[in-house]
Amino acid sequence: MAEEARSLWEQFDSEVEPWKRGRSYLIWIGIFQFFTQGLVIAAAALTGNFERAAGMAIASVLFWLLFYFVWIGKNWFRWLWGAWNLVNGFCLLIWAWRDSSASETVSGVLIFAVGFVLCFSSSIYFFACRQRESIRWRESVIVAVVCAILLLGILTTLMGLISLREQWRRDATTFGVEGFHRTYHDYDYDWVYAHATPQQHGEERLKYFFSRNRLQLGPVDAFSDPTTRINLRFGSGLHLIAQARLDCETTTLGGPVVLHETLVNQGEEWQIEHMWWDYLPVEPVHVPGQTSSSTSPFSTAH
Repeated sequence: MAEEARSLWEQFDSEVEPWKRGRSYLIWIGIFQFFTQGLVIAAAALTGNFERAAGMAIASVLFWLLFYFVWIGKNWFRWLWGAWNLVNGFCLLIWAWRDSSASETVSGVLIFAVGFVLCFSSSIYFFACRQRESIRWRESVIVAVVCAILLLGILTTLMGLISLREQWRRDATTFGVEGFHRTYHDYDYDWVYAHATPQQHGEERLKYFFSRNRLQLGPVDAFSDPTTRINLRFGSGLHLIAQARLDCETTTLGGPVVLHETLVNQGEEWQIEHMWWDYLPVEPVHVPGQTSSSTSPFSTAH
């Protein structure tokens, strides 16, 4: 491009062709987002937070769709994306300074910088102008269809994982209820020992736990419907491991207690990982001149 054919804005920006610099900016932004999104999605999926992983995956697909429209020169998408990053980065910086968080500070600075470049870089503007000269609508339709297929696949996978987790939650509840009855009503030591995870000194600890149950709780007949919370995560070899926490209430000779169980399933069958119980708080009786107190809970584990 001849020097006299270039605007003052272009000449001031750089001696390099401004559209080339704008293209480099977008490429570096894309690389940064690609690795950031991959790390966040992988971390959420490996820890079993599938809803967060799916949400980030959906946001990533939408990001790349938006990135494509910016790449082909749609300026209003660039302004929308840049304004969002400016607001998001500013909020992250405020939260980072409030929480004294170094990671949030770095994220906030990077996101704010990306938004600033998108909104105010003349190089990206000239790159957009150049790209608008060669828009291929068939290519745009194909990109939109691919993004729609990816979104559908993510949603289908999420629904399948939610359905699997609900099935495992029901199975864990059934197994946990039987464990409560076997432990506190039938005193079936052999069944509990056969369905417990191997632990150091497990047999001695379980015998001690049963003896304390007989001594402090006495016979237990009725159990409330348990509350079950379940978490799925990936173990070694990327196979799913399920962990469940069950809590139910019952009445004993010593007063009302809440029973707890932690179960684990590594792909074969449910096993009891921990068992313990706590006395429920006793309603305080207010006596003038005295402070209220509650019974100290006894807990043990196997």
